[in-house]
Amino acid sequence: MFNQFFYTYAYLDENGSPYYIGKGQGKRAYMKHDNTETPHISQILILKSNLTEQEALKHEEYMISIYGRKHQGLGILDNKFERGHASSIQYKEEDPDKWADSLICSIFGNKTAACVLLFIDKNEDAHATRIAKTFGFGLNQTQRQLKRLEQNYILQSRRIGLLKLYSFNRSNPTVKRLRIFLSEYMSTVLH
Repeated sequence: MFNQFFYTYAYLDENGSPYYIGKGQGKRAYMKHDNTETPHISQILILKSNLTEQEALKHEEYMISIYGRKHQGLGILDNKFERGHASSIQYKEEDPDKWADSLICSIFGNKTAACVLLFIDKNEDAHATRIAKTFGFGLNQTQRQLKRLEQNYILQSRRIGLLKLYSFNRSNPTVKRLRIFLSEYMSTVLH
């Protein structure tokens, strides 16, 4: 039912009120959680399905903001954060050699930097763990490239809960041309 797409879900108490909002893939909604009790299957409500990860994160954040979090004294949800984090998600693995040939690696300095830029161009935003797990890179190696690209004003970051999401810095006038180049490269290499 959910395959590679993401979805959002709610855990309902005996009165039908939500006490936890989450996002996931596959059977995530039905698996044990560390920070809240997983209810009987009849008390798990799939809110939205067939979402991208970004859409699922945004919808999860929206629903949490509506119901509020208990630990802040502002609502009814057990959620500790306003948005989920990477550890609960399984990522599709990609071969970095299929994404970045030697030419594009030499342009951006190395394979990690090339894959980071191509991945963010394809997905609009991403966090270090997702990129590292997707390509099998080390997390520190990926974080160094993201930091370097941010310091050079190619990328920008924002914090959402525990996540530090990176996206292209649209205030940099050269980024638009860079994205055209990346999109054209991806259309010839990945298709």
